[in-house]
Amino acid sequence: MRWRSRVCWRSVLAMFAPAKLRPRITSLPFSDSVASASSFCCCSSFDRSRSVMFVSPVKCARRESVLFDGSNRSRRYSRAGALPAQLAWVEKTDLEVARVASSETRPWWRQRWLTIAAGYSFAFLSGMAVAAWAKRSGGWQHGTQWERSLMTAWHVHLPAWLDALIYASPWLGTNITLIPGVLAGVWWLWARAKRPHLAMRLLIVQLGSYILNPALKDLYGRPRPDLFPHRGWYGWSSFPSGHAIASIAVLFTVAAILHRERGWTWTYWLLVPVSLLSLYSRIYLGVHWPIDVLAGVIVGIVWFLMTSLAFRDESARERAG
Repeated sequence: MRWRSRVCWRSVLAMFAPAKLRPRITSLPFSDSVASASSFCCCSSFDRSRSVMFVSPVKCARRESVLFDGSNRSRRYSRAGALPAQLAWVEKTDLEVARVASSETRPWWRQRWLTIAAGYSFAFLSGMAVAAWAKRSGGWQHGTQWERSLMTAWHVHLPAWLDALIYASPWLGTNITLIPGVLAGVWWLWARAKRPHLAMRLLIVQLGSYILNPALKDLYGRPRPDLFPHRGWYGWSSFPSGHAIASIAVLFTVAAILHRERGWTWTYWLLVPVSLLSLYSRIYLGVHWPIDVLAGVIVGIVWFLMTSLAFRDESARERAG
């Protein structure tokens, strides 16, 4: 019976150990096998992206002292008395393997919905915080003194070609251009690149930006600036700037995906001036107060960071697989 237990423990330990250590483990004495088993059970951790087990020698030494000296340092386990610890290790290892396997097969929306919901809430609350600060500073309806001065200073006469470029730049952040572009990107990531989680990330970023903008606009209903005549129809409220939210969240998500898939670092350098031009156009055309643009930038940054955090593990697993 004792010989069978030794063979069983060596087999179980060799099954969970790396391939390079298996010949050494099967040749260990029984007491060394028990010590190695306790080290592996208490100090190992699974890397889900590669399914490899790592061991920390420092943590192993500490844990072995607890197992073989007793939790209260009152009694010592002999070779035969270490059997309860061995059985506990088997049970704990089985539970850990079952938990990892269940999480691997769990759909993405069960793993990431909480982070996505928290990201949407944080983005919405960040917009509310900027609105509360703007209301306390005064001039919510007709703009503060520094906002009116800044808009007057930025509304200067520019060359005709630059004026036309600024006037056309807002189209980059409208739903007329973003929705078809995002749908095309989702199709390419899902069908051609075989990256479904990146496709869902891009789609969720677009949907979140599309919902955050009208939700905050309907909540506050700030009037648009009346310093200059508007070139175009802008009938909705001013706070926050939907172009700013889309320019930061959606465009930088596209840049992050291209950088990850193709290694294109220049996408960031290209989108930074494009985003700045779109933000400047909101004030230059006189359709948004500066606080509206600031709120849109903050909301877009929070939403972009939270969605990146939600899909970080899935992207790493796809690259490894």
